Amino acid sequence: MRFLPAPPDSGIAFVRTDVDPPVRIPADISQATPMERRTALGQGDVTVETVEHVLSAVWGMGIDNLTIETDSPEAPNTDGSAKIFSDAITRAGIEQQEPQTLLYAIPEPMVVTSGESMLAALRGPDDRLEILYDLDYSDNPGIGRQALRFDFGTDDYATEIAPTRTFLLQAEAEYMRSIGAGSHLSEEDIVVFKPNGELMAGNLLMPDEPVRHKICDLIGDLSLLGRRITGRIVASRSGHELNRQLVRALVDKLA
Repeated sequence: MRFLPAPPDSGIAFVRTDVDPPVRIPADISQATPMERRTALGQGDVTVETVEHVLSAVWGMGIDNLTIETDSPEAPNTDGSAKIFSDAITRAGIEQQEPQTLLYAIPEPMVVTSGESMLAALRGPDDRLEILYDLDYSDNPGIGRQALRFDFGTDDYATEIAPTRTFLLQAEAEYMRSIGAGSHLSEEDIVVFKPNGELMAGNLLMPDEPVRHKICDLIGDLSLLGRRITGRIVASRSGHELNRQLVRALVDKLA
């Protein structure tokens, strides 16, 4: 994967360089392709999968215009965090472009739900996004109930969100392996919780790493709006599909 500068107002786009001719896939909700437990984008029959951590890093680090070349149908996953991407952006540096960033001020309360999961967009700060996430894994003592507020105006994405890793319950990890997903990863690569709350391997980076990673995923999915959101997002047990539903609801308000 390679990050390339892009002209003002061009947005974020992936380019699959391993197909002939190369295929450009905009990072836009209209290109989202249904896939289980991850976010994928497609143009015709060409897709790029597991883009949420890449987009989270790009958006979290303040990048609005970028071309992302990749020679694989799936983004590099490493340890299941966004750190490798945020580190690459830090090394490359960021250039301020002349036109102002397009903003999306949440106009009115919007709520999407699925079962016990809920995601709401509310009016809030008019110059930045604030995310409040309530994570409830009360059945697993290693995770329990975690809540966190992340404010783009005062908090640091690179140190507080980007390093946090994907986590799974042991049963979820076994299921994903059974369908051929993540077969190249071991328990040392991602965080897997046993039913008793212990980790299959390693240690948490911070006690509330799971809720921080949920915010990492949410930022990546929200970037598919293509505009920087100002206001407040409140999430409870939300995942990729519900995140995308909210983005579609926000897009409908633009129409």
